[in-house]
Amino acid sequence: MEIFMRIFQRKNGHWYYSLKRGHEKSLRTKDKKEAQKLYKIIKQETLKNKLAQLDNDNRTTLSQFKEIFFQKHIDIENDTVAAYDLAYRLFIDSTGGNTLISRIGPKQIDKFKHDCLTRGCRKTSINAYLRHLRGIFNKATEWEIIKKKITVKFYRIPKRHPRILGRIERQKILEYSQKNNPDMYQIIQFALWTGCRRKEIANLKWQDIQENNRARIIGKGDKERTIPLLPQAIEAMGAKKDIGYVFRRWNDFSKYTKAFKMIARTCGIEDIHFHNLRHTAATQMIESGIDLSYVQEMLGHSSVSTTQIYTAIVQKTLAEKMKKMKY
Repeated sequence: MEIFMRIFQRKNGHWYYSLKRGHEKSLRTKDKKEAQKLYKIIKQETLKNKLAQLDNDNRTTLSQFKEIFFQKHIDIENDTVAAYDLAYRLFIDSTGGNTLISRIGPKQIDKFKHDCLTRGCRKTSINAYLRHLRGIFNKATEWEIIKKKITVKFYRIPKRHPRILGRIERQKILEYSQKNNPDMYQIIQFALWTGCRRKEIANLKWQDIQENNRARIIGKGDKERTIPLLPQAIEAMGAKKDIGYVFRRWNDFSKYTKAFKMIARTCGIEDIHFHNLRHTAATQMIESGIDLSYVQEMLGHSSVSTTQIYTAIVQKTLAEKMKKMKY
């Protein structure tokens, strides 16, 4: 193991040594031979301490921690487990399963990003992998498997307006799903009239529906909110029951997106995800004149700045519509 040290003499005649740039100490002698002797002893002690520190470091490899992570972190949903697993497998392919997790740093992260680009991955996809890797590495720190937090740097991606469904697209999807997939029709209709996330819809129970046409929603981070239900949302829920889930429920939440994408593609609509129903609902709320703070409450955003992105969409649409103005 190389130790980056050096010995040098200053103009005052005294000899000094440095462990790293900017950290210099005097050997308190002007005699060169004595200085070299002292320097040799200090360097040996430094190397000895360094090796002892390495011996005390955790020896958990990336492959070993993968087993630990998925055994201990069991409170994540099936589709999220798959996403974590994919990101971690790709990182192991790039870095090597026998690499100590305590040795992961910028060099390994940069190599992983380069390898992903070489395979043709988009930067947005790589950022998604990095988000999951950061979550995994943070757990390693939290569980004291590593001492120092691993820094993960993301690609800077220009912000884009979220994709929303136009009136004709909504009509096509609703008409097709009503005829060919009634379960998804109810779910899509409810999403469009509430802006709820797929997990929130999947977990909604009849016990959460209140008598005054309100619903208790458990959102991100187990944050609870109560939202009003318009007649269209109530109709989408179907015949009222006392207990149980309101809508058809898959434990793997990615199946909602897959079913929705299949319906959209059949209708000739590409580049769409289930979450775009939430974007569409939010935009329609603002276009209908609902105050931004109420939209924030309805969607369960922790910050109004998240909700404000939809006002930008409305302004963009307004600007396009105004081009048609004539006298």
